[in-house]
Amino acid sequence: MLKIGILGAGAMGEEHSKCYSSINKGTAITPLLHSKIQLYGICDYRKEAATKLANKFKIKKVYTDPHKLIDEVDMIDICLPTKLHPKFTIEAAQKGKHILCEKPIALTLKEAEGMIQTAKKAKVKFMVAQVVRFWPEYITLKDIIDSGELGELIFITMNRDIALPVWSDKNWLLDNSQSGGVVTDLHIHDIDFTNFLIGKPVSVYSTGIRLDCRQACNNKGLYTQVSTTLKYPGKIAYVESNFLMPKGYELGNYVKAVCKNGFIEINNKAKHTLTVQKPGKKFTYPKLPKKDGYIAEIEYFINCILKNKEPKIVTPEDAKFALELVLKAKESLDTGRCLKLKS
Repeated sequence: MLKIGILGAGAMGEEHSKCYSSINKGTAITPLLHSKIQLYGICDYRKEAATKLANKFKIKKVYTDPHKLIDEVDMIDICLPTKLHPKFTIEAAQKGKHILCEKPIALTLKEAEGMIQTAKKAKVKFMVAQVVRFWPEYITLKDIIDSGELGELIFITMNRDIALPVWSDKNWLLDNSQSGGVVTDLHIHDIDFTNFLIGKPVSVYSTGIRLDCRQACNNKGLYTQVSTTLKYPGKIAYVESNFLMPKGYELGNYVKAVCKNGFIEINNKAKHTLTVQKPGKKFTYPKLPKKDGYIAEIEYFINCILKNKEPKIVTPEDAKFALELVLKAKESLDTGRCLKLKS
């Protein structure tokens, strides 16, 4: 029985708790996976928040001491502010625990490398939850492009929109020192997917908008929108993310992938969330995997542990490279320059 603990009872802690609850109900992709795991504990310095999730999802124990929870489980699921990812990943690895860590991996490349090397030295499984790589529409889009049925990809446009995220504890999401802001926290989703789909770009160029957010979060010069152009040999990607949608707006994501012999569209707010069209043909709507991305990534990581296999869909190095690109995007925002990447 794999004993699992969650660090953090915020929005992602709740989302992950819900996923483990679904697995425990026997709805896993892998037959009988529910019989092999136990969501043992949840920890938050806010005991009331942790207790609420424990009661809602039938989690056995509540902690306010993260070190104690790490000691008592086999796997830690880190759903804490990004600045805390390195500290608890390294501690868990040194104690021989497997680690699933929310994205982004860290705020600096040095921290990310320290996490990777510590996990390798400890010989524990370590995966960063770059969930878009597991999302049904995005998996299907990649499968279609990789199959070659639409010909070579020419360009891809990706958008991700939310309202200003004022729901996080003490507004940590809007504190650049804790989250990295819209570039590191939100933009990284689609930047990472372009890496997964196309590979390493040759250059990065970003523009963006700063707004005075003092009324909402006491942050005068916060980047709330960013657009990045990623150039590749023979193709290009345009990625845009923003915190500018009206209050109450639920996450929107849109993708347009244009190939030589057709295009693919993702629109999470449309009746058909994935659409394909070939020249002179009617729209088609491919069948999608049934599991949402959060459940799929968690089940995948658990299976890696149980089967003693290293995660391949997203490696720690993949997560570090996604961070490298968003840090390049930040540098481009601040300098106005197009930045070349080393080959």
